[in-house]
This record gives sequence, C-alpha cells and structure tokens, in this order.
Amino acid sequence: MDKLKQFINLHRETFDSEELPVGHELRFEKKLFRKRNPFRQYSLYALTTAACVAILIILILPFSDTRRMGKQSIECQTAIEINNLRLYYNMQMHEIIDQMEAINPGKNKAAQELLLEESARVMEASKQFEETVIPQLPCAQETIYAMSQHYNTSLQSLNFMLQQMEEKISN
Repeated sequence: MDKLKQFINLHRETFDSEELPVGHELRFEKKLFRKRNPFRQYSLYALTTAACVAILIILILPFSDTRRMGKQSIECQTAIEINNLRLYYNMQMHEIIDQMEAINPGKNKAAQELLLEESARVMEASKQFEETVIPQLPCAQETIYAMSQHYNTSLQSLNFMLQQMEEKISN
C-alpha cells in the first residue's frame, strides 16, 4: 500500500491529467440519493440485534447456573448430585417396601401389617427430612454426607424389617 501511495505521489501529474468519464457526477448522485429498501434495512438491523443477543446469552449463561430442587432454588454445583442421591435412595426404599408387600403372609397377617406400618413411619420420616432438613443445609459435600447417613439408616431399618417379615412368614 505504501508503494502504491509513493508511486501516485511520484507520478501525480499523470493522474491529474486524466479526464474523468462523462456523466460520472450523475452516476455518483444517483447512488448517493438512491432510495433504500426498508425491508432490507430492517432485516439487517434485526440480524445484528439477534447476533448481539446471542453473544450476550453465550457470555452470561455459563455464569448463571441455577438449579431447582423442589420449591427451593439452589445455586451450587452439587445440587444435581443432591437431587440424584435423594432419588436413588427413595427408589431403594420403595423397592424394599414393594418386596415386603409382595410377601404372602399366610397365618402371620398381623405381623406383616405391623411391619408395613413401621415401614410407612420410616418413609414418613424420610419425607419430613427432605421437606424440613435438606432445604436448611448448605449446598456442600457435608449435605451429601448427612443425606447419605440418614438414608443409609432408613435403608438399614427397612432391610431389617424385611428380614423380620421373611422370618415370621417362614416360621
């Protein structure tokens, strides 16, 4: 580019002596005052606005990682793990209760009903734990540990009741 500029400056008289084509001013004025297509102009504005919004979303979205667990909004990285842990243990407890209900009591129907009532109390305690204690715990590894301790104890209780029911039925 610098070489071209130097060449033009050195040969200035050659460029100044060249005549411009006839009608060049009319063609320039037509282009200058030409009516623009409003649809094209608005679509160009819409496209640039959409691109700006997309860039903003791409830049802001990674910093707004909000997850919902029940009614409470938890803003942390372990929220998904907490929710998955809760679902896993609930499935395990329901599986044990289904096994207890599937057992044919035979003569010991009263014993089975008593153990099923106790298992319903364990499930109710877990539900209360989920509704009252979990929302108050911080979103950290300590919450996962507390949940694991609670649910492991509940699972052990239900497994013990299942074993008791199997023993009562087999006798």
